[in-house]
Amino acid sequence: MAGILQKYFPSSSPAKLADLKSTVDLLTSITFFRMKVLELASPPRASNVVSECAKACMQATYQLMFESCCEDGGPSADSVNFWFDFLDYMMRVIEDDKNIYTPVLNQFPQELNVGNLSAATLWQLYKTDLQMALEG
Repeated sequence: MAGILQKYFPSSSPAKLADLKSTVDLLTSITFFRMKVLELASPPRASNVVSECAKACMQATYQLMFESCCEDGGPSADSVNFWFDFLDYMMRVIEDDKNIYTPVLNQFPQELNVGNLSAATLWQLYKTDLQMALEG
């Protein structure tokens, strides 16, 4: 997630991180408003909406990271360098999500931990891609 977020909400800018928190607060308010207006029988939880947005962002970040590493030489059957470099890149993104973005996106501390979601999402995507590369 840090990859996509870094573009618009760089971790080096406290003002931009505050903007990110405000954006999520606004999304939460819109979700609550929508629930009231639509009078849904089983409305989605605001934390689920934010979580799904975060997960989509992480999936897009993963794709961008993969493509970026492919520019330096994509995965091949006779070399693990790509996977090692990609793993290093991925770990730095997870650390940023854990250390920088989790404290900012803490509106639902019992239901959403951005660092944990980032690790679970990125590791699953990495596992799937690595497995496909080994089988192919």
